[in-house]
Amino acid sequence: MVLKLASSSITRGNILYWYCDIIDFIKEFDKITFIDLLADIKVYENGNIEVLDLDELEEAYNKELITSKMYLDSLNKLNHLLRLIKEKKNMEDLIDYLIKVSE
Repeated sequence: MVLKLASSSITRGNILYWYCDIIDFIKEFDKITFIDLLADIKVYENGNIEVLDLDELEEAYNKELITSKMYLDSLNKLNHLLRLIKEKKNMEDLIDYLIKVSE
């Protein structure tokens, strides 16, 4: 799974939420192209989780802008990430885990 993680803060040092952008990539020779799989997740510091952009995912599928494989891949990765988030105590634990499995 490939994620683009970002945090948003109101004041310096206090994270309001983590934004998890679920993406994929294609590697061709010396070039890597990233593909946004449309579904995103916000994980708030208090542990609340918000799933975003499922309407965009559905619209892209219905308009045949993405294949059924990409649609299912996005939903599967979203489901997998939600499970990981719920298993970990906080985002720092999740990030540490993701770094370890990617090495």
